Amino acid sequence: QTCALPIQTIVMVRQLGSSSNWSVIGAGADIITVSSPSSGELVSSPIVLAGVSTAFEARVRVEVRADGIPNPIGEGAVMGGSMGEMANFHGTLSYAAASAHFGAVVFRTFSPRDGHVIAASVVRVAFTR
Repeated sequence: QTCALPIQTIVMVRQLGSSSNWSVIGAGADIITVSSPSSGELVSSPIVLAGVSTAFEARVRVEVRADGIPNPIGEGAVMGGSMGEMANFHGTLSYAAASAHFGAVVFRTFSPRDGHVIAASVVRVAFTR
């Protein structure tokens, strides 16, 4: 299976409660499809990562982020497909204990030319305490 260009990342938003404010609840890229964790899943360290992707040299960088904390509480990578060919990825990623109850797992691919983000998929999660 190959990916179609141009690459798209779709940001998902939802109006929460009765306010007029909108919140980002996730993002999905056509070249990074995440099957684990699932949206809203209660996770613990190490977190199981799975899905399909294509990226430069097959590498998809992954960060675990906790709400309200500026730096990632866990960082790593998974290997999927490359050269436009989609392939499965699977791995685990350990992270530091989160003081926040909620956060996100961020999957990103980067340009080999200048290092900018090509695509991202973001899954909101809840942390066990």
